[in-house]
Amino acid sequence: MALSGKKALCLITGASQGIGREIAAQLAALVAANSTFILTARQQDKLDETADLIKQVNSGATVKTIACDLIKIESHLSDFTIALQDALKEAIEVSVIVHNAGSIGDVQRRARDAKDGDDLRAYLNINVVSMALLNSTVLNVLCSDAVKLRIVVNITSLLAIKGFPSFGYYATGKAAREGLMRVLASEEQDLRVLNYSPGPVETNMVRQIATDSYDEGIRQTFQNKTGSDVSRAMLKPETTVKKLMKVLDENQFESGTRTDYFDD
Repeated sequence: MALSGKKALCLITGASQGIGREIAAQLAALVAANSTFILTARQQDKLDETADLIKQVNSGATVKTIACDLIKIESHLSDFTIALQDALKEAIEVSVIVHNAGSIGDVQRRARDAKDGDDLRAYLNINVVSMALLNSTVLNVLCSDAVKLRIVVNITSLLAIKGFPSFGYYATGKAAREGLMRVLASEEQDLRVLNYSPGPVETNMVRQIATDSYDEGIRQTFQNKTGSDVSRAMLKPETTVKKLMKVLDENQFESGTRTDYFDD
């Protein structure tokens, strides 16, 4: 197994709630007791809650939190570098980077109505540019000489490859991130790169779509939580993250490809 019982260094973005928090908790239960976690999100109090959860699951783990807004990621990259370098003072068997943080964008307008350049640029800075910059910073510290088994996970979506009304911003960001991960896998043969689509999960983002989407069909779908390719049936975070942990621990996926919760 790639993760079970291994001394790991895990960096998780968007770790303050939802899928990110669940990923932190399930990784903590899977890896060795002396593993290190670096958690980031905007709200320090929510990060502290996730850190406490990790310690409940794995009392020997070391947890570092870095509260930052992704649109200002460049001013925090040195914080991540220092935290990673501190963790590498001891031998690490496996590193896991999980790019989970993201936002839904403007679901109140059609794709043809993307007329606010500042708004679109801000969205891409938060969801694509920040991810690329952080990923580069982390991998330049976690080189193959420092950690032999390195795993990069991008939390993606069906909407990266299939169009649905009102998701112009979101689909653009997710498709761009998947493309970046495919290139990364092709260039770095010693990396294990996974795009994981968690399916429709009960999160604050789903509630935002159900309220704000301009499209009545999308609103009803997410309010009813049943009955379309978008929703199928809403999943609990723990359910989809359990599938992700299985995929990562077995480590049989083709690097750079996508795995969906509903895949066999």
